[in-house]
Amino acid sequence: MAAFLFKRVLSSIATLFIIITITFFLMHSIPGGPFATNEKLSQSVIKAMEVKYGLDKPLIQQYGVYLKNLIRGDLGLSIASKEGKTVNYIIKTKFPVSARLGGLAIMLALLLGLLMGSFAALQHEKFVDRLVMFISTLGIAVPGFIMGMLLLLLFGVSLRWLNFIGLNSPLDYILPTFTLAFYPACFIARLIRSSLLDVLGQDYIRTARAKGIKGYSILIKHAMRNAILPVVTYLGPLIAYVLVGSFVVERIFSIPGLGLFFVQSITSRDYPLIMGTTIFLAVLIIFMNLVVDIIYGIIDPRIKVK
Repeated sequence: MAAFLFKRVLSSIATLFIIITITFFLMHSIPGGPFATNEKLSQSVIKAMEVKYGLDKPLIQQYGVYLKNLIRGDLGLSIASKEGKTVNYIIKTKFPVSARLGGLAIMLALLLGLLMGSFAALQHEKFVDRLVMFISTLGIAVPGFIMGMLLLLLFGVSLRWLNFIGLNSPLDYILPTFTLAFYPACFIARLIRSSLLDVLGQDYIRTARAKGIKGYSILIKHAMRNAILPVVTYLGPLIAYVLVGSFVVERIFSIPGLGLFFVQSITSRDYPLIMGTTIFLAVLIIFMNLVVDIIYGIIDPRIKVK
């Protein structure tokens, strides 16, 4: 296990370095810059701003300076921030907002997905199975922003049951959480249904049935442990993406999370914030993939980490 972790850490560092390099040079290769869209700024002011943020130096030199600062944990100063906030501060203050919403969405998606998929597998080719497949197909096909707008119009505007702006009370989490959880819940339902149907056809399941064990006991004690492996694989990157924040959901419900700031950084060409959020997301994805590999061995001892 120690040798495996050491190799994975080295490969993760190399992967992160490649992501940083590609993102940095692609970001600067796009025509324009952080100050190009502001017509109020004169050329002298633009040059002074470029000197302040180090954008007047050759690109390779900017890259070297950024790597040195990154090693020290300094992600730079946000260009678009009028208050002069650092990228570290923005991530520190905005990530918890996205993490709370994302954590609730992940738990809801996992609960709904496992329940829907399990019922569908146990009621194969029956009404429940067809209903779950219809809902899950609909959830995967309908974009998140459409689902969010429909929920907003129905429960926020027409019925006026729930607030749809910000996160000022526990009830305000209902609409954005369900919007964020609906797609992964439907995807997990299809994954667990397909995996369970395969597992329920194995010989050891037939033996359990022959011993008179009831269907739901077979599902919980015997089948689910093997059937859940594909879900674990999917949850790794999903958790990283959802915790950083879905910019669509945050945009629709006016939630000041990290995802919303990431989108704003792209439109405003805020180079330090683009790099900072990209690196932060990459680290989360790499870490979650490592956690998934370790959990594999815990769930199924037959899987050896080499």
